[in-house]
Amino acid sequence: MSSLFFRGEDHAIMLKEEPTRKVMLLLKKFIIFKIFLSLMLTLPLSPTLAKDSAIEAKGIELRVGLSTSARSASFSSDGGLIIICGGRKIYKDGKIELTLEGSSIRIDNLKVSEKLTILPASRGLLSYNSKPYRGRFEIIPNSRGLTIVNVVNVEEYLYGVLGAEIPSSWPMEALKAQAVVSRTYAIANLGKHRANGFDLCASVHCQGYGGVSSEDPKLKRAVDETRGEILTYRGEIAKVFYHSDSGGFTLSAKSAWGEDLPYLKSLKEDFYQETSSPYSSWKLEIPSTKLMELLNDIGLDVGPPKDILITKKDEFGFRALSLKIVGSKGAVEIPATRFRQLIGFTTLRSTAFTISKKEPLERVRKANQRETQNEAPDIEKPKKRRNVNVRELLAKGLSYDEIILILAEAYGIIERDVAPKDEVSKEIIFPSKPDERVFIFEGRGWGHGVGMSQWGAKLMAERGK
Repeated sequence: MSSLFFRGEDHAIMLKEEPTRKVMLLLKKFIIFKIFLSLMLTLPLSPTLAKDSAIEAKGIELRVGLSTSARSASFSSDGGLIIICGGRKIYKDGKIELTLEGSSIRIDNLKVSEKLTILPASRGLLSYNSKPYRGRFEIIPNSRGLTIVNVVNVEEYLYGVLGAEIPSSWPMEALKAQAVVSRTYAIANLGKHRANGFDLCASVHCQGYGGVSSEDPKLKRAVDETRGEILTYRGEIAKVFYHSDSGGFTLSAKSAWGEDLPYLKSLKEDFYQETSSPYSSWKLEIPSTKLMELLNDIGLDVGPPKDILITKKDEFGFRALSLKIVGSKGAVEIPATRFRQLIGFTTLRSTAFTISKKEPLERVRKANQRETQNEAPDIEKPKKRRNVNVRELLAKGLSYDEIILILAEAYGIIERDVAPKDEVSKEIIFPSKPDERVFIFEGRGWGHGVGMSQWGAKLMAERGK
């Protein structure tokens, strides 16, 4: 009989297949960062988790999109392949090559215009373009290319996710917390990319996923020891957000996007001073001409910025919520999250910053004092923003999830906001001329600050909290 766990702070509910049978189990206390400690559990099973018996026997399946425009693809398995097309089964040894012809798939001398399913003939792994994956594959042809979908059990999906989200060297309880949050995110976002033929993508837009190549024995253990466990609030799957480093204070959902969620409140990290996070402090220097260029790209022509003012902060006075940019042609006020999206999420690492500036004359005197400069990153041009009125969207009957997706596109609010795995410098200094104004952002943390702080979870695990 299969089961699904819903974990809280000190306990869990195990729901059997029959919704009338509910058994309360006391489990050991394990670390989920304080932002989730107020999650309350209720007994009813959410209907969105109900699956047919064949899937429940193995757990919930996810459809993960690996590509939406492939021109070709290769698949192989040590025990051979089974290809299912229109009810027919074709057995192949070794390796097959697929190519796009118009809106059809070419396999050797066979041309098909419908979806293909590829699975291993024996119990084993499938390789797609030489990378091993669990589960099976679906290939959907269209005029733009081949959509490649890996259909995989949610637990095995998490094996390939955690390696992109958190270092395996961290304490086990922090890894378990990440496993629960990543599982909750995956199940809550089933169908996020339905229009493309799958649930979640394999990029940072959803959660990083690398298949078997990303797996690690310790991370697999964290998944296995929390199997089926997700976060809920009043019987509904919780909306989860996570980030690398809060800087010492998390941000409430209400401050981030105006939706007051009782389990996403602003909190202070009591032991933050003990963190070993490399993102506890950072510095960005960017000249006014670069800022003007970025603002012009989204249709905001205020001329070269003369000043940038923080006009609103969160309830702790820690994180900027809105900024006023004053230029030679006028002024504009924008959300701090939008400004961070404009500069780049990995360049302006959070909205917990102070702003100062070097005036041109001061910079002329100091022009020859700097010995080295860190290379400034390339900045992708952002899309033009459309205004979003949350009250109007609520009045129209849009769900919370639908509103979040709209806000994410418009303002750069994202569920997952984590630092890259590679080491990054504490300072980013854009090239500038001695006679131009330079703005200096000195900040703390990495990410939007909403939900679970990964470095906070690590510290609490180390302290045995």
